[in-house]
Amino acid sequence: MKLGVGIDTGDTFTDAVLFDFENEEIIKTKKVPTTHSKLSKGLSQALDSVLSNMETDDLSLVSVSTTLATNSIVEERGDQIGLIMIGWEPEKDWIFPSVEEVHIPGRYDVKGEELTPVDLESAESAIKNMSNIVDGLAISGYFGIRNPEHELKVQEIAQSYINGPIICGHELTSKLGFYERAVTAILNAKIVPVIKDFLSEVREILENKEINVPLMVMKSDGSLIRAERARKKPIETIFSGPAASAMGAKWLSGEKNAVVIDIGGTTTDIGKLIDGRPQLSERGAKVGTWQTKIDSMDVKSVGLGGDSEIKLNKKKLRIGPRKVTPLAFGNLSKIHITQMQNSDKSDFYLKNDHGLNSNFQLDEPKRKLLKCIPPEPHNVEHLKKKIRQEDNQLVLEEDFDYLEKKGLLEHIAFTPTDTLHVLNEYIEGDQEIAKKSASVLAKRMNMNTIDFSTMVKKRFEKDVTQEIIKKLILETQSDCLFDDNPLWEWITEKQKDQLEIDFSLEIPIVGIGAPVKAFLPQVAQNLSTKYVEVPHYEVGNAIGAITSNIVAEIEVLIIEDSEKDEFIFFVQSREEMIEREVKKFEKWKEALEYGEKKAKRIAKSRVEEAGGKNIKVKQYSKESLKNRMDITVIGYGPPEKR
Repeated sequence: MKLGVGIDTGDTFTDAVLFDFENEEIIKTKKVPTTHSKLSKGLSQALDSVLSNMETDDLSLVSVSTTLATNSIVEERGDQIGLIMIGWEPEKDWIFPSVEEVHIPGRYDVKGEELTPVDLESAESAIKNMSNIVDGLAISGYFGIRNPEHELKVQEIAQSYINGPIICGHELTSKLGFYERAVTAILNAKIVPVIKDFLSEVREILENKEINVPLMVMKSDGSLIRAERARKKPIETIFSGPAASAMGAKWLSGEKNAVVIDIGGTTTDIGKLIDGRPQLSERGAKVGTWQTKIDSMDVKSVGLGGDSEIKLNKKKLRIGPRKVTPLAFGNLSKIHITQMQNSDKSDFYLKNDHGLNSNFQLDEPKRKLLKCIPPEPHNVEHLKKKIRQEDNQLVLEEDFDYLEKKGLLEHIAFTPTDTLHVLNEYIEGDQEIAKKSASVLAKRMNMNTIDFSTMVKKRFEKDVTQEIIKKLILETQSDCLFDDNPLWEWITEKQKDQLEIDFSLEIPIVGIGAPVKAFLPQVAQNLSTKYVEVPHYEVGNAIGAITSNIVAEIEVLIIEDSEKDEFIFFVQSREEMIEREVKKFEKWKEALEYGEKKAKRIAKSRVEEAGGKNIKVKQYSKESLKNRMDITVIGYGPPEKR
């Protein structure tokens, strides 16, 4: 028996799946809370759960998807990185995630022919000056994807002065766009130590359990890479969670074309499967404010999840984007029920254990407020009243918000998850607390508890429906704006009896995530399409992580240089420039045959080198323009098991 474990570390839960490769079936699943202070702790707990009473000798593969790379970039974690720009200078309004930038001469043209030699003396001087203030270096050259020699020469010099990661733009992407390539190289160098430490912890966990198997990591395009590669190129793992959910949806449903909706605790992620592969973003992944050139699933992520805060403002209902702890899982007691019933607010604050020991610099009012908050959960209104009485201190709502954003307070409030508890559609937590809190909010709306909860559920379904429509519109109308758009408001809110507009989706919806069964059937009905309910939908990401393939997509761009009677072959994957070769052929047909054979050979060898077996190779496309030809070949196969 050959078994594998797929693990997904999400913002709210870490999921694990024990998978039987020989029979292609799921043996065991487990969800545990994600331990943000140390992700490997939750991962270890999930692994222990699915491997209990199992022989680890049967285990042959472990595969992981994680939000760590994305979160590290958004939270600005990682090393201090310098940037060497060869042959180009940034525009005035361009900013970089680096601490030092230097421009040096050196340039190639679009064919990879050298126009200006690289100034290695200037490069060495710049690197020397940077070496005391940076941990790593990014190098990006003009047309470096057509000829990487300048970048490689500067990289060789840097290795004598800098001990940290030294990343060239051509190693990460084969796409044009020198600014985005530079940003991509900087971000990759920046998060190398973060991902390296995480994967080292995972490997240590496996070794402590005497598990010696290959460790794979999910990429943002839905394919797998070895952990060794992820250590060097961690930026390839951004958005690996949504990619894993798409691949899990494909395996569970058998659908090759579908809208995949992953409803988590924090966000709802919307993507598509096209011909059995995740639809990729044409521009590359955008993380926070940074546009990269990394191939990634085209995902619309909105702050609308099972743990999104539900707020009432002048009887207007809003869901999200802030994530809170659902009241049903807030470990509240009868005392807290009494506090709710004597208040028009149903939310609570709880001081985190690390609060008073935090290194955050707080002003005096916030520090004083934090000190006044007791260690047990307290109703918001009761807490404000208590602080005013005991300390004569005016409590501002924004002070609570600030402490919450800094992680010093845990906010426990009513969420869509609580709504499902009230409606008996999901009752894993404290149903009584959920019902009492719903009654407090319902009273403010002059409604009964069931009607109020039904209204919240319908609003969540409506919001998800509208976000799907927005994503599909943006695929062809990328400059479309929805905020303050009177036409969009009229379509979604203010339709008249004389004219009705309905949207119809031509492909089915597949849902991944714990609450999808409760919400998505109605969403599919709103869009006049089929909802495909799949088993194990609550751990679909982990299933995607263990059932996916290693993939190598190779493009050979052939350009005819008629003046020299030569053909230039640019061989590249989606992730990097591989080689530039110049050869003489008498006819285009001969050059084309050579290019096709070369692409297929490299695609197969790349999958083999990455640990794949039973490799299949197919030609994906062939496009021709005057004096040039593009050939694309894909090689793919499952990871080799121990």
